[in-house]
Amino acid sequence: MQRLNSSDLRLPVFVYSGDPHESPTLYREKGFLETCSQEALSNGWYERISLIDEIGTSLKVVEAKFARKGRKAWPGLFAPRLIEVNLLIQPGPELTLEQVKEIVARQILFHRKMFRDTSLNLPEMVAKIRDAASMAQIWSVLQLLGIAIPYRS
Repeated sequence: MQRLNSSDLRLPVFVYSGDPHESPTLYREKGFLETCSQEALSNGWYERISLIDEIGTSLKVVEAKFARKGRKAWPGLFAPRLIEVNLLIQPGPELTLEQVKEIVARQILFHRKMFRDTSLNLPEMVAKIRDAASMAQIWSVLQLLGIAIPYRS
């Protein structure tokens, strides 16, 4: 099976997990995907996630290794320092548009608490995802939802 480095990713990348405490995220830049806390790397955050790239390929992180120290998570004396990691990624099967729509819609509905402060109508947004005719339309709805890149501790 072919293995890829994170530099081979086609962005944006939708990242999701079966863990109810981890919200789905849309990464538009690989630098954010390769940045986490030391604790997240030690606790195996990368082993628990699944990715879907720009064209609907499912991906799995095979290996995540410490690369170098990065910036602080936020300004301040006691703010934790983030680290940069090198990712080795294994492509999975090509997903159909219908499969991608179902995965994304399920993740958003499962994590609906994440969107409770938004003025957007969540059922309407999920319907837009399910009615999407292309991957680009799915990404545009996710950007409307404002799926942020969370700090992983």
